Amino acid sequence: MSRALLTFLLLATVSGLQAEPAESGTVEADSYEDQIEQGHVANRFEEWIEGAAFSKAYLFNCEAGEGPLFADGKWHPGVLPNYTRKLSKAQHERLQNALVGIHRKYLGALCYNPHHGFVFYSEQGKYLGHIELCFMCSTSRRYPEHGLSRHWDLIELKKIVTGLAMPTHSHPSIWRKFFAGEAIEKPKP
Repeated sequence: MSRALLTFLLLATVSGLQAEPAESGTVEADSYEDQIEQGHVANRFEEWIEGAAFSKAYLFNCEAGEGPLFADGKWHPGVLPNYTRKLSKAQHERLQNALVGIHRKYLGALCYNPHHGFVFYSEQGKYLGHIELCFMCSTSRRYPEHGLSRHWDLIELKKIVTGLAMPTHSHPSIWRKFFAGEAIEKPKP
């Protein structure tokens, strides 16, 4: 693939995240019934994970190790504890709403470098499942993998993340500087 085409695809993907949402916060691609038939949508959050009482947001350096944010009872080695945030009840509900229903379809890039994750817990604090996402390339994963659409309201998810005072850098080199503890220059207007 040519460098120009790769650059175009990357810019198109990133600019898609910055587009203003429709008035309802969603953009209809296929009808809701079509998405249900194709298995793209969970009607209710509980159809994916039952009993999620609260959630936490995590920031992690995906380059610090292999694998998902949480697997086989172990956290990814790149998790930054100082950026772990428990969501308020209202934020938890916003998060769940951003994951179900009909939302804009983003064409994710071929890379997968997630830096943010949301983990769902039972009332007793037991891990139930999680999502990971990369705002740079609009790609995501969910664990468990079945029962939840991957067409999420990324604009709302980014609002939740920034509302928790978590960074959302726009380039891998900026993330590397952040994880290395280097000063990051803010872009000039």
